[in-house]
Amino acid sequence: MSRAIKILDVTLRDGMHVVSHQLTPQQMATLAAGIDGIGADSIEFGHGNGLGGSSVQYGFAAATDLEYIKAVSAVVTKTKLAIIIIPGIGTRHELAMAVEHGVSIARLATQITECDIARQHIKMAAELGLEPRAVLPCASVI
Repeated sequence: MSRAIKILDVTLRDGMHVVSHQLTPQQMATLAAGIDGIGADSIEFGHGNGLGGSSVQYGFAAATDLEYIKAVSAVVTKTKLAIIIIPGIGTRHELAMAVEHGVSIARLATQITECDIARQHIKMAAELGLEPRAVLPCASVI
């Protein structure tokens, strides 16, 4: 039995931290089109801290979540679009907006010690029609 390897490319989201969240929508679209061309299963993009992350606390991005989503969704033709959302930063409103503009995967990131909160957000993402994926890193206790 063979199994397909699926690649979630996080360059356009995680990489935003390196450039202080200053990629423009056009730069992000250009890079997303290139990733789309190499055959990744999905592309995660946007502010490094996910939907709703552009703020004083996490650093203002060069554009809004909606501007990034519109720019990337306009050029990606084969690859699923993914976002990350951190409960307490992003909300149902940002998730609904993402769905409206072609995003199909939501990764929900929270500490494993807060998995009850993650469960609520996973359910919410599924109800909105997104494919939810949990990111539950373990916090160490000293």
